[in-house]
Amino acid sequence: MDPDKALQLVVRPSDLRASGQSAAQLAQAVPAEDHALAEASGTAEGGLKGWTTATALHGCTANWVTLLNNLAGELGTSGTKLQQIALTYGSGDRDIADDLTGAGTTAGTTAQASAAPSRPDPFNTVIVGGRSAEER
Repeated sequence: MDPDKALQLVVRPSDLRASGQSAAQLAQAVPAEDHALAEASGTAEGGLKGWTTATALHGCTANWVTLLNNLAGELGTSGTKLQQIALTYGSGDRDIADDLTGAGTTAGTTAQASAAPSRPDPFNTVIVGGRSAEER
C-alpha cells in the first residue's frame, strides 16, 4: 500500500457547505434554549426561596447561559467560515477546470473560451482533441 495515499486530503465543498449550514442553524437555536433554561431555573429558584441552593442555582444558570451564548457565537462564526471555504474550494475547482479545458460558462452552457487561461501553462499542456494555451 502506498503510504502517500494515507496522507491525501479530500475536500468536498458540498460537505463543507452542509456542515457550515448545520453549525449556523445550531447557533440560531441556542437563544431559544437559553430562554427555556432560564425559565426552568427561575421556576426552580422560586420554590427554593430562602435556601442557599436558590442563589447557587441562579449563579449556575447565569454561567451556563453565558457559556451557551459564547458557544452559539463560535458556532455561528465557524459555520460562516466553513461556508466561505466551501465557496472558495468550489470556485477554485471551477477555475482549474476552465483553465484545463479552456471552457467558460455562458447562459448555463459550456462554450470554448476565446482567450488563453488566466494562468500561464509552463508545460504547454495539450488537451486531447484540443490545443495548447500558446496555440489559442
